[in-house]
Amino acid sequence: MATIKNYIKQYLKWREEQKEKELAEREARVSWYKAKMGSPEKIKNFTEKDLHELIEKLWALEFWRNKAYKVNKLITDNGL
Repeated sequence: MATIKNYIKQYLKWREEQKEKELAEREARVSWYKAKMGSPEKIKNFTEKDLHELIEKLWALEFWRNKAYKVNKLITDNGL
């Protein structure tokens, strides 16, 4: 029984560390979004490189291995 308690303690410690790490990553993404897209003028000056960075930062596209392909397809289909 003592080993289960140890595993639970280890897990809770790990989970807290993960939560802090995820929060820091989220804050960094929000800062980037605000810096790149915080105003209509900034959006008008959005470049292909910026779009690549944006797609790489999206949580919803983490499963894509080749994100450059996805960005290039978006640009081809919709223009930039």
